[in-house]
Amino acid sequence: NATSIELEPLSTDETERFVEELLAGVPKEVADRIAAVAEGIPLFVEHLVAMLVEDATLVPDGDGWVARGDLASLAVPPTVTALIEARLERLPADELVVLDYASVEGKGFHRGAVLALSSEADRPNVSERLTALVRRDLIRPGESLFAGEDGFAFRHLLIRDAAYARIPKEARADLHVRYAAWLQSTAGGREGEFDEIVGYHFEQASHLWSELSPGDERARGSGKRAAARLAVAGRRAFERGDIRAASALLGRAVERAPILLDLGVLHEREGRYEEALTALRQAEGFGRAAGDIGTVARAVARRQFVRSHVEGTAQSELQAEAEALLPALEQADDQMAIAEVCFFVGVSSSWLGHQTRAIAMLERARSLRLEAERSGSRRRRHRGSRR
Repeated sequence: NATSIELEPLSTDETERFVEELLAGVPKEVADRIAAVAEGIPLFVEHLVAMLVEDATLVPDGDGWVARGDLASLAVPPTVTALIEARLERLPADELVVLDYASVEGKGFHRGAVLALSSEADRPNVSERLTALVRRDLIRPGESLFAGEDGFAFRHLLIRDAAYARIPKEARADLHVRYAAWLQSTAGGREGEFDEIVGYHFEQASHLWSELSPGDERARGSGKRAAARLAVAGRRAFERGDIRAASALLGRAVERAPILLDLGVLHEREGRYEEALTALRQAEGFGRAAGDIGTVARAVARRQFVRSHVEGTAQSELQAEAEALLPALEQADDQMAIAEVCFFVGVSSSWLGHQTRAIAMLERARSLRLEAERSGSRRRRHRGSRR
């Protein structure tokens, strides 16, 4: 249910009218030359005109403009991106660095973020440089997500991408981490709204450091912080019923076994049984490697539900495998893991027609969960009183 509209390049006459709208009173020979070079692409026209003015090839003259440079050497740019990159390279260095910092946040950005990423010596001049970039039509005032913060936006995503690509990977990774810190501190009581964005920036830093040096400790640390944030965002999506978003977010947060456990449940609910089994096997592997019997038990219990959908294994065999973990769990006193195994055994017993045993196991699972929740509430109250 879509309609495609093919936009043809502007004609020569249309391009000349566009140039005259951008620069009222421009000589016809100048408009003709720009039209010949731009090949009917409006974005080319905008950036060619801006570059000629910034270079003082075109200068104001009364009510019009006059050419002071050699327009004959104006060449056809190979791509819009190349033209934008060339224009950025001609900016004053102090304005270009502000544009680089702004690009880390995205197409939309905040003055406070640029200030936080700038060096202490540069901060007094950031506002002035942002105003200069607005005058050059590279950025514009935009929406702000925070009270008291000025928002801006790049005029085009290609400008943002060209600025971002200029930053070396090492510096880029550090800037992503610093931006995440700024966002967390600025969000205040709304921090939960930005878990996915904060997670994204830690994730980008982790990827960049890994590309530069596989096994980099900074990459691992940033990856863990990304996983924690993305996991919170994924669970929040799950709670509001957005299974697809929850699955996507948790799928990016696979640094920790608890996240893999949740991911297995989500895939099972989506009917993606093989992916669910893969996530749960990975979680079990992490648990065994760490000697964490609780994680192993949760993975096994959840996996049995999935296996009952896709494998021909007898239900009694699946039940026995899960139930065999109970003695070790009881020795470890992992009440929530015991509850999860009891829940599976109870459901499985019901499927097998053993209703008395099913009721007993499900009641045990319920009472263990309630007790664990009460204990958690008591611990939270105790921590609160100590503060």
